[in-house]
Amino acid sequence: PFWARLATAPVGEAEHDPAMCRIMLTDINDGMRLAEEKKQLEGKCRQLEKAECLGRMAGAIAHNFNNSLGVVLGNLELAEYGIAQEKDSSKYITSAMQAARRAAELSSSMLTYLGQTRDAPEPIDLSEACRLNIPLIQAIQSSDAVFETILPTSGPTVNSTSSHIQLVLTVLLTNAWEALPEGHGRIHLAVNSVPAKEIPATNRYPLDWQPQDISYGCLEVSDTGLGISSEGLEKLFDPFYSTKFVGRGMGLPTVLGVVRADGGGITVQSESGKGSAFRVYFPLLE
Repeated sequence: PFWARLATAPVGEAEHDPAMCRIMLTDINDGMRLAEEKKQLEGKCRQLEKAECLGRMAGAIAHNFNNSLGVVLGNLELAEYGIAQEKDSSKYITSAMQAARRAAELSSSMLTYLGQTRDAPEPIDLSEACRLNIPLIQAIQSSDAVFETILPTSGPTVNSTSSHIQLVLTVLLTNAWEALPEGHGRIHLAVNSVPAKEIPATNRYPLDWQPQDISYGCLEVSDTGLGISSEGLEKLFDPFYSTKFVGRGMGLPTVLGVVRADGGGITVQSESGKGSAFRVYFPLLE
């Protein structure tokens, strides 16, 4: 067996010409073989990228959990000693509980990153969800940035949850504000509908996500900030990766997780010194 391209075309244009057709059979076996090899190679590269990401993630989780458990055990030992000496040990117990809660939050964030959320998707008006959450997010931001919005009066209706939209908005807008030099610049929020064929394949996440033959509701957050380097783009959604201070690095991974759970995807467009644009795609409901 081999791959071939079969093409047919009618021959003759005059009325008295006999009814005939031209058949052309072209051997494309080598081209198809190369395409298949390329596909397999891309699959192996994706697996290697996932393995590298999982390795970094496992190391970071172990480090963070060990730190939290060290705090818990240390405070419980102090509390045990204080109780034996008939002293007030409440402050040690409180510190141990706070460290345990931080460990639980870390566990919850990792489950979200894996797309394992407890909320069941439902019909959500994307524009209305943005309008409801913007004032809450602006209230905790101290920035002189110009904030622009383009939100339709209603729709598009997507398959998601209110908490997912709130998380996506909070993380993307916070990152945009922090990317502005000295808090000055422009931030743009827009919502619209996009057919699957217009979703770019470059810098698209999750890496194995393929848009279905449907339309998607697009939530876009762009800024005129510092932008992201090519090296940063490659690690942008890796858990615990951050160019900021210690303790950050789970914002974008959790965004990726809720989008993965909703059957959507994310694209990133950025360049150092020229700002960034994040576009989050949620499946549209008819």
